Parts: sequence; C-alpha cells; structure tokens
Amino acid sequence: KKYKVWYGWTVLAALITILQATYQIAFDSVGSLHKYTDPSAILEYILAFTLAFDMLVTFNLAYYDDDSELVRDKKTIAKNYLKLMFWIDLVGVFPFY
Repeated sequence: KKYKVWYGWTVLAALITILQATYQIAFDSVGSLHKYTDPSAILEYILAFTLAFDMLVTFNLAYYDDDSELVRDKKTIAKNYLKLMFWIDLVGVFPFY
C-alpha cells in the first residue's frame, strides 16, 4: 500500500514537471536560474528530489521476471534497472539549464 501511494506521488510529480518545464520554455528567460526563495524554484527542487529519490527506491524494488518469479536479489534488481530504465530516469532528473 505504501508503494502505491509513492507511485501515485511520482506520477503526479512527473506530470507537474512536464507542465512546469513547458511553462518555463514558453515564458521564462532562457538560461536563467531562479533564486532559492522563488516558489517556482522550490517546486522544481522538490520535484527533482522526488524523482531522484524514486530512482533509489527503484534500485531496491523487487520485480517479476519473464517466468513470473519474484526477483528479490538486490544485485539482480540493480542490473535489471541499469539495463534501460535507469538511463531514462537519469535523463528525466538531470537539469538542462
């Protein structure tokens, strides 16, 4: 149940990140960094932290393999995550400014 709540929060954070990035591209000055006290910057840092923390959660999250067996070995989980999804998540968290 806790993971379902976390998953819902990360989906919401990703959607807000998409909307915020679109807004910044359309209306903010190019290349400008917001002050730490700016509400937009605070939201951006919270969202980035959430998505980065989700990467740590995913490194430890059991999954079902092709044979429908639950994989709990942390080394195997990390290898599976590093094959593809880690790189997609890293690009999503990396700040492009």
